[in-house]
Amino acid sequence: MTTKVTRTTTTCAAGPAMRTARVGLNKRNGLRQRGSTIRVNSQKDTFPRDWLKKDNFPLYVGFLAWTIPSSIPVGSFGGSSLFYRLNESIAEGFAKFPTGPGVNDPFWVYMLTWHIGLFLTLTLAKIGYEGKKEGYFGDDA
Repeated sequence: MTTKVTRTTTTCAAGPAMRTARVGLNKRNGLRQRGSTIRVNSQKDTFPRDWLKKDNFPLYVGFLAWTIPSSIPVGSFGGSSLFYRLNESIAEGFAKFPTGPGVNDPFWVYMLTWHIGLFLTLTLAKIGYEGKKEGYFGDDA
């Protein structure tokens, strides 16, 4: 059994100019008949156009919120910090510059751990700062 696909014209009312687009519809599903139009008012934005919210404060705070704790010495790194170990392994890699770090080099563990923590902290800082500004977390305490 074959299904016939018809072409209809969809009209969008976007301000003073009218745009028209061709849309293929399945006639079998009975969604629309040939020649019907849909008018959409695009003046009501459901998605904010300034979604990036170019405020760098949470990025600076998020960077410090990860860099400072990662600089605290811990026992699992032999009394040194994750940030120190990462920088130490970078310096060792520069010492043997033409060849890169091997697959078994601890540089990869330090690099991945530090950067995953950094990006997680930056993301949570941005979410928390914007959420607090927009009132998602209830009344100010």
